[in-house]
Amino acid sequence: MDCVFCRIIRGGEEPAYVVYEDDHVIAILDKYPINRGSHTRNAKEAL
Repeated sequence: MDCVFCRIIRGGEEPAYVVYEDDHVIAILDKYPINRGSHTRNAKEAL
């Protein structure tokens, strides 16, 4: 699969501000946030 989140996880193919990352998940700030600090958390592996 090749979505925007996959391109971010692969190492910066898409710009993103990473606020947290470990072996299993990544959290990034929303590009167009509704509220300050709004973020998205994603698993690094597809289910």
